[in-house]
Amino acid sequence: MHAARWVFEGMVGRSGAYLPDQVLNVLPFLRHFFTGLGQVPFLGDSTVMGSFEILVMLLMGYAIVFLAPNIYQMSRRQRLAVVALSFAFTFQKIVFAGSMSPFLYFQF
Repeated sequence: MHAARWVFEGMVGRSGAYLPDQVLNVLPFLRHFFTGLGQVPFLGDSTVMGSFEILVMLLMGYAIVFLAPNIYQMSRRQRLAVVALSFAFTFQKIVFAGSMSPFLYFQF
């Protein structure tokens, strides 16, 4: 029941806002507004992102959210370019991922 309550509180925005500990260590005044989330690892391996990488990713995310046009504001050509670029990044991640871990159920 405690976990269910926590989930429902999160759904209505009562769980607060979180930032990675790397960011909060660089900007300690943000601890008044945000809760630490722990360290953020890179996807696919066990290395940990540094503060610079996290700040750049957060700034890029905010730029995309607040400055990029909505999909309904884009022309057909722009939408196709976004789909092609997304496909290219996905294909690159699949093909050049490096070490592939086997699917979990194959181990049973």
